[in-house]
Amino acid sequence: MNPFTLYVSEKDSRDIYPGNDPSDFTIQLPKILILEGAWTCCIKKVHLNVSGAIQKPLAVLCDFGEESYRYGSNEPVLMEFVLKSEGGWTEYEEYCSDGYVGIKNNSLRIIRFRLTGDTDGVVSELRLQLHFKRRL
Repeated sequence: MNPFTLYVSEKDSRDIYPGNDPSDFTIQLPKILILEGAWTCCIKKVHLNVSGAIQKPLAVLCDFGEESYRYGSNEPVLMEFVLKSEGGWTEYEEYCSDGYVGIKNNSLRIIRFRLTGDTDGVVSELRLQLHFKRRL
C-alpha cells in the first residue's frame, strides 16, 4: 500500500457516537483499514473553528499510535501547537519531517482523538488531515 491521507472531523460518526465534540471524539471508518508491515502517521493539517481571540498551547492525541506518556496519558501525541487565533477558522500545517508516530495496530476501524488544553467553549469544530506512510 502506498502512503495515503485520511481526513477526519468530530462530526464524523456522530450517528454512532452522539457525544462527539472537538475535544474528544471517536470515528468509525467505513471499512477496516489493513496496514501490512510497519506504518507511521502524522497530522499534516489541523482546522479549528475558534470563538474569540485566544493563544493557548494544545495537543492532539490518538489511540492508534505507539504509546507516549505526555499529559498524564498513554495516548500518543500526534501534534503539539500553540493556538493563536483572532476567531473563526484557523489552520495549522505541519510538514511531518520528524513528527510521525508509529502505528501499533495493523488494522484500523474505530479511532479516538482528544484535543488537550483548555478548549471548552473555545473550539467549536475540529478537522484533521492525517498522513500515513510505511516506516523506513
